[in-house]
This record gives sequence, C-alpha cells and structure tokens, in this order.
Amino acid sequence: MTFLAVEYHRIGDEAIESHDEFSVVFPAVQAGARSRPVASLAAHGTSGYVWYLPVTTELAAALGVDIWGYPKPVADIDHDDHVVASSGETGPRNGQKALVTQPRTLALLIPMVSKYDFWVLDLDGTLVDVQPDYVSGVFEEVGNRLDYRFTERQTKTIWHGLGGSRNERLAEWGVDVERFWETFHDVEDPQARAERTYLYDDADFVAELDTPVGLVTHCQQYLTDPVLDRLDIRDWFDTVVCCTEDIGWKPDPAPVEKAMGEMGVAHDGSGTADPRRAGVLAGDGPHDIGAAWNAGLDGIHVERHSPDRRGQCVLGDHRVESFSELREDPVDGD
Repeated sequence: MTFLAVEYHRIGDEAIESHDEFSVVFPAVQAGARSRPVASLAAHGTSGYVWYLPVTTELAAALGVDIWGYPKPVADIDHDDHVVASSGETGPRNGQKALVTQPRTLALLIPMVSKYDFWVLDLDGTLVDVQPDYVSGVFEEVGNRLDYRFTERQTKTIWHGLGGSRNERLAEWGVDVERFWETFHDVEDPQARAERTYLYDDADFVAELDTPVGLVTHCQQYLTDPVLDRLDIRDWFDTVVCCTEDIGWKPDPAPVEKAMGEMGVAHDGSGTADPRRAGVLAGDGPHDIGAAWNAGLDGIHVERHSPDRRGQCVLGDHRVESFSELREDPVDGD
C-alpha cells in the first residue's frame, strides 16, 4: 500500500488553481494475472488501484471525478514539514522524489496499555541513550586501532543502527566486521558509558506498567548492568536478556522467547507466544519490530530518529514518537 501527499503549485498554464492532494493506493495487476502483485511484476507488470484521493479544491475534485473517474472528495489536507523522501528502486523511475507525510499515532484513539498482558522493551535508543561525546570518543579510539577514520555521520549510523544492517554498512566502508566488533567491545568502558547514559524523558512510562515487563537488548551484560544500576531502573523489569551469539540477535525471536519464558507468559512454559495472552515489544529499530513479529507479538516502533535520517521508514503495528502517546489519561485533542 502506498501513501502519497502532493502539493501542486503550478499546473500547466495555471488554468487550474494550486491545490493539495493525498492518495491511498493499493498495488494491483491486470485481471487474470496472479493474485500477488509483486510476484507478477516480471510477467504482467503492476499498477495501482486508487482507493482514496482527496483534494482541497472543487475544480480539482470535479476534473478528477468527471474526467478520470477517481474517488476525489474535497477535504482539508494538512501537510507536515516532517516527510520521508525516497527515490531510486523504490521511488519514481525518473529519479524524482516522492514525499510522503509522516502519520502520527494519537494516544486518544489507542487504549494501548490495557490492550496488552505483557511488554518487552528494547534498551538503547528506546529507553536510554548516551551523550555524544562518549560515542565520538569510542569511535575515535576504535578508528585509531583499526587505522580508519570514522566520520561523524558514520559514527551515528553505526551507533544508532541507521540505514539498515550495521555489519553491511561496515563492510561497504571496507572495515573488517569481526575485527571492528572485537575492538569496539575492548574500547568500551562500562562505568564511563554508564556515567554518560541518560533516560529519555518519557521512559518512566515503563515503571507505570502493571504487567510483566521484560528487557531484551543487544547491549552486552557487562555494559547493561552498570546502566541499569546507575539509573536505578533494574526493578522496572521482571527479566533482562542480553543478546549473544548463543542466544541470538534480534530480529531472531529467540531472545524474546527467552524473555517470555522467564516472565512466565510463554505457551505451556515453552518459548512460543501464548495465544491467550496479548504481548507487545517496543523498540526504536526495524530489528525490534522484526523480533516482535517473529515471536508472535505486536510491535511498537518508538521513532527516536526521523525516517529521512534513518534512511527507511519502519513499519510496525503502531508508531509513536514518545511513550507519552501511549498513556491512557484523558488528553485534549485538536
């Protein structure tokens, strides 16, 4: 499904006034083709079924309905300056950029907390983050040992997991992946990192949860423990699982299933999700959502970095910019 927002500033000889448009389009194939549009690309090609196409002027609506037969009602459309830009293989073939407005999730409409019987949380980038000077210092030392200079952008990309797989990015830059991580973990100072780690302002949402809560993090145990102790948040969680080669790494469901087993919410004591209990995993990265779905849970994407900075839009069951959006206290809406 595609969402597309367009601002028409000039149309032809300006016989049609400028207007805004928003479209909801489903992929479709010609009648008689296979029912899976993506699988039919090679043989049949694909097109879009325009399900909804509101515009902001009467003339644009009339032309769309009477001439083209599109479902074009007149509506108020507010464009957000916060957009996702994509091009290349996933965008228009002429190289122009398609701008898609970023949808917002309203806490007023989602009774999120009472919906779930247990929660699993990610740590770094979701509940806590680290002061930039510590991060830059670590990468400077790692670069010195590897004889490689990491730029500020590369540092943020690897630290925050922006743009997809960290290992793929390192390999693209010509950095030996195994040697990088060995050096990285050797350089990291648990106490120094803990002292430079801070809680996000909305993280206390987790302390208010009255259900089993687990923590599943890629942060190693020797780094995680000092952070939990210094920030005094260890008692927020019924279990803490630090991913390893043996346990698995998200989006592998194994560490999530381990947490569910330790919380007593897995099916018949196994690691699989109990269909009688509704669970959710909240995290800031695509691997968190993947782990949630692979483990049979809902996924909440906590968007700490805009999609244009991340290089991709993370699709989850819900997307929020702050945990405060999940609180069920009455709020004033616009």
